[in-house]
Amino acid sequence: MLQFPAVPVLCVETMASEGGTTGCPAFQPGEKLQYRVSWGKILSAGTFEVAVKNSQNLFEFALHVQPSPAASALCSLSGEISSRYDPTNGFPVLYQKVFTLNKKNANEVTQFNQLGRSAHWQALEKPPREIAIEVGTQDPVSALYSIRNLGLRPGMQLYLPLLDGGKKYLLEVRVTGTELVSISLGSFKTLRLEVGLYLEGRIVPNKRFIVWLTDDSRKIPVLASITLPFGGGLVELTSYS
Repeated sequence: MLQFPAVPVLCVETMASEGGTTGCPAFQPGEKLQYRVSWGKILSAGTFEVAVKNSQNLFEFALHVQPSPAASALCSLSGEISSRYDPTNGFPVLYQKVFTLNKKNANEVTQFNQLGRSAHWQALEKPPREIAIEVGTQDPVSALYSIRNLGLRPGMQLYLPLLDGGKKYLLEVRVTGTELVSISLGSFKTLRLEVGLYLEGRIVPNKRFIVWLTDDSRKIPVLASITLPFGGGLVELTSYS
């Protein structure tokens, strides 16, 4: 069974002012993960890479999406999504999506004022908005990294406030057990997470995710199953450093 190598970690205080705990992050600048996406009847829908970088005393999570030729013929999606993250407090300060969907540009920027409990959201061809948030609100990218930082164990259930597309969600995460998962890189002992979204107190239908994280200090996502209204797909880790 393969094991990920340990990486140097920096112990930080996580949201101490809000009753949080002290811990060591599971990731550090320099981490780079690459994935293959399979969607519906398309063997390979594309690839994406997510890297952790230093950015002026913050971490930057940069995700780059590249569709396969087969997927491009049906739905062309490419671009970058980035999140600037405060590792001391465990929340994002800036979230940006810059991508092209079927030759149409879609840009979106969210600036978080976590201590002021507000966020400034702006997207192309839409008026900007100020949105009231809870301290610790995540974006979709930072949420995954924040979850990796937790002391996860089977039976745990947690909720995270999440902001995306100018809408406030509640992210539900349930750790349902441990599983041995086999992918092209090998076999890994993992924690199985079932993830759902709530909007205005109601579960968002046809949006469910199952994510398998390595059951070690790094909690690296090795596999994910995605269910959306227009179909389902698999995301598989193909390279890591």
